[in-house]
Order: sequence, then C-alpha cells, then structure tokens
Amino acid sequence: NDDLPRAAKSLNELRLNVVVFAHTAGSMVQGSGYDAKLVAMMESMVGCPAITTAGAVVAALTQAGVKRLALLTPYPEQMTLMEQEFLEKTVPDLKVVSHRSLSVSSGLAIGDLEPVVAYRESQNIDTSQADALFLSGTNWRTVDLLRMMESDLGIPVFSANQVTMWAALGRLGIPARPGFGGLMDQS
Repeated sequence: NDDLPRAAKSLNELRLNVVVFAHTAGSMVQGSGYDAKLVAMMESMVGCPAITTAGAVVAALTQAGVKRLALLTPYPEQMTLMEQEFLEKTVPDLKVVSHRSLSVSSGLAIGDLEPVVAYRESQNIDTSQADALFLSGTNWRTVDLLRMMESDLGIPVFSANQVTMWAALGRLGIPARPGFGGLMDQS
C-alpha cells in the first residue's frame, strides 16, 4: 500500500472511468474504514471513481442480505481471522459461521493454485449453516467455477474478483454480465 500514491498518480493522465484497488487482504488489513481511505486517496489522485475489493465484498454481501457466511481463503490462518473480523464489523448483522484457510503465504503461489483446488475446498468447508460462501483472494482463479459451486452447494458463492467486477460495472452504470455466478445474473 506504500506504493499506492505513486501508482495512482501514474494513472492520472489515462482519463480512466473507474480505478480499482484489487487486493482483498490489502484493502482489509488495517480494519474497518481503511478501504474508504484508499478510495478517497485514489479518487483525489486519479480524478475518477474508485473502489476496493473490500468495499465491493461488503456491498455485495449486504445487497444479498447474507447473515451467515462461510469464508474460504488461500491465506494463512492469521490473515483469514483478520478478514473474518473485518467482515463481521462492516457487513450489517453478519456472522462468519465457518472458515477455512489454505495457508498459502505468497501472492504468486496463490496465483499458481489450480482452479480445481478452489472447487475441492468449496466441498470441504462446512456450509451447512451458511447463507453464502465467499472465496477471498483476487489472485485466486475461481470465477469460472462459481456457477458449478452454487449448483453443488445450493447457496450463493461470491468471489473476490466477481464482486470487484460487479462493483466496477455498477460504478459505471453498466449492467453486470451473466455467467459469473448469481450475483452477476441478478444485476
């Protein structure tokens, strides 16, 4: 996040319509309200609307009325617990009823995970008490599997990239494109 001001300034001349801080943990790590500070900083430096993945997750879960969440992350346990705390503090009436951490500590290693890992782990996490499942991590390839997971689990499945795309399209007034899970189908 220390590089954000420099990166944002370099985008200023591109005349963007929206800018996204697409780093799930990075936009949650400093707790509730930090994502709003990131948005304000990016908007002032780039001169266009901005969103964070954290803000997109909160908006999507809130709009869907999720109250009981299963949280699946590729991160180490400590990072997963920080994310759980963030979500429970920022999404109205939300309780994380189960979580599972894959304990991958490198962003590059997360990107190397085969999509089948996300699918397999979605079958292993306890979703029996959950209204929805959230797959954290913008470097985790999960979007193509969301429909299959939703069908198999019988609950909505949200991913970091899906909610980020949904929020960016919403900021631009563009309807979401069906095919990437129920969230995108309903928008």
